[in-house]
Amino acid sequence: MRSRSMRFLAHYLEMVAAMLVGMMLLYPVWMLATWSAGPTHPLRGPEAETLAMATTMAIGMAVWMRHRGHDPRHIAEMSAAMYAGFVVVYPAMWWAGMNESDLMTYGHLLMLALMAVPMVRHGRRHVTASDARPRQPSTSG
Repeated sequence: MRSRSMRFLAHYLEMVAAMLVGMMLLYPVWMLATWSAGPTHPLRGPEAETLAMATTMAIGMAVWMRHRGHDPRHIAEMSAAMYAGFVVVYPAMWWAGMNESDLMTYGHLLMLALMAVPMVRHGRRHVTASDARPRQPSTSG
């Protein structure tokens, strides 16, 4: 049996993998949908781009968490972390001249750190849910 900390780490990495899959599958859809807007359109600005990217990651993670049997409230908390990592960095871009590359870097790093907050807060639930088998369809009825 794996230690609790190893199960927690495995679950965290599952969330990151699900986020990456969501981003790889869905972010190109956003890019295609906004391509004709042109590079100076607000939909192609750093705020819209990072929020769209966070959305694609949150969708991938939410689908996986639901598949693994997590409570919708916990899914919402984890999804909020996807956005919070970027939102807290926007003022540095607006008022301190942070460039878009740094926005992406710091936003993603904060996102990864903020994801751990609800996971630690719900501790046992996250570790237990990651060990659970995926929900099986009902055979009754």
